[in-house]
Amino acid sequence: MKDGHGGNNEDRLLLLTPTGRDAVLTASILQRAYVDTFACADLDDVCEKIHHGVGALLIAEEAIPRTEKNSLFSFLDGQPSWSDLPILVLARSGADSAAVSRAMDRLGNVTVLERPTRIASLVSAVQTAMRARRRQYQLRDEEDLLRQAHDELENRVRERTAKLRALNEILEGQIREREAAEQRAHALLREVVTAQEKERSRIARDLHDELGQQMTSLRLHLTEVSRSLTDVEKARTELGTLEQQANRIDDQISLLAWQIRPSNLDEVGLAVALDRYVNEWSRNFDVAAEFVATPESPPTLLPEIEINLYRITQEALNNVAKYAKATDVGVLLTVNSREATIIVEDNGIGFDPDSTATVNGHGGLGLKGIQERAELLGGTFEIESSPGEGTRLYTRIPARFCIPTPTNSY
Repeated sequence: MKDGHGGNNEDRLLLLTPTGRDAVLTASILQRAYVDTFACADLDDVCEKIHHGVGALLIAEEAIPRTEKNSLFSFLDGQPSWSDLPILVLARSGADSAAVSRAMDRLGNVTVLERPTRIASLVSAVQTAMRARRRQYQLRDEEDLLRQAHDELENRVRERTAKLRALNEILEGQIREREAAEQRAHALLREVVTAQEKERSRIARDLHDELGQQMTSLRLHLTEVSRSLTDVEKARTELGTLEQQANRIDDQISLLAWQIRPSNLDEVGLAVALDRYVNEWSRNFDVAAEFVATPESPPTLLPEIEINLYRITQEALNNVAKYAKATDVGVLLTVNSREATIIVEDNGIGFDPDSTATVNGHGGLGLKGIQERAELLGGTFEIESSPGEGTRLYTRIPARFCIPTPTNSY
């Protein structure tokens, strides 16, 4: 019989019989069957040993507590979820006693062995109880491992959540910085465009007021001189030629001033200004041209967007006049809640957009300028063309309006 020190307490059997002789005999039988058995002095000793680990309890009927208030019942009531302590009761032979019935009802996991008990039956019952208890301890260990894994997972989740929160804060900071940078870029672009347009306005006024007035004065003087030289036919012819040249120069100065800064853009809006420009361009270059706006009266875009769309159209038509050899041109302005689009197409000679010769031979600087303007506004620029098939230019700019506009597309 082991003294309970140094062994595996969870593999031992606690034994409580009413007489020491029965305890010694029973323990000897079980020891020979390799069951680690510990004989207890009384019920309090049993309960003290149970708290240090036990495989099963073998108790005589006479030792079962008579009252509810005892440490054994308290232990059984407080067992953890995995534990259901196997209890073997050595009952007296004959009819079922009140003690056995009480044990069956109160002790829980009970196996009754009637005395005298055959050795094989006793050993088998004890071993079965011990195996059942080992499975309970195995379940406990598995629960502990599962709890540890759960705790580790919770810790990892907390750590990952903290990292994600930190990364999210960094990302939000970067987004705020990017938005602030975009706002600064838009503000700078607005200032640049405003400064450019003010300078264009000044140059246009100077051309119109200074050179225009001088050319008008020259033309009037030439006309007067032509009238005063009625007797000199050759002089009249030369003066007539000079007068025609002065008229052409005057017209060109007016056209240049109008191209540099369209005064009507601020007054009538982008669609009307483009319509007038396309018509004037068609008249000056003697090329059929049509302008269409969808909707007919689009909402007012921010000034920097409208002036850049106007300039893009100017540059595109300038390319058509210089290189396309077109007889028909179409300009389409489309504005919806998401973007503003300018499409310029012609039926000219076309070109290969991927050819390096395009940059040097087909308005490369003009096309580059269109692309740069589009990118400054966060937009895109595309070219569709092939030799002999005409050209189609697409410029798309994210729409930003001076006043709120409905979210539906046109």
